[in-house]
Amino acid sequence: VYEDGPDEVVLTVDAPVQLLGVGLAGSDAGYTATLQVLQVAEDFSEEVASLGGAAQSFTKADGPVVRLMLADPVLLLPGRYYMLSVLVKGSESYCCEDCMESVVAGGVTLSFQCWESPNGTSESRGQFPELYIRAINSSS
Repeated sequence: VYEDGPDEVVLTVDAPVQLLGVGLAGSDAGYTATLQVLQVAEDFSEEVASLGGAAQSFTKADGPVVRLMLADPVLLLPGRYYMLSVLVKGSESYCCEDCMESVVAGGVTLSFQCWESPNGTSESRGQFPELYIRAINSSS
């Protein structure tokens, strides 16, 4: 239920990647989602920079996971903290449970930090079942 504000996750990477978009939990009816990709301070309390965003409407026909792609990839670098913040308006959505605290993809480790957003998404449950990234080969 979307009453208390955005759903958010905070993550770090151990090698440079491009964030291409996110997969969000779908809905039995439909909703509109507005995504912001933010670099945040080490304690996550303040925004350092707004790096990108996207907005789109979805319906039940879009499935259990909907893809919200960024117009331009966002570069994520090691040693920094990033917050994915999505504000959803519309019907209730599905929710992911027992999420992984870290994921290795393309030789890059993404680690989700301990954080509970205003709407209840945290590093272990919530709105973000998928992230779409592209590893950047640094040996060119």
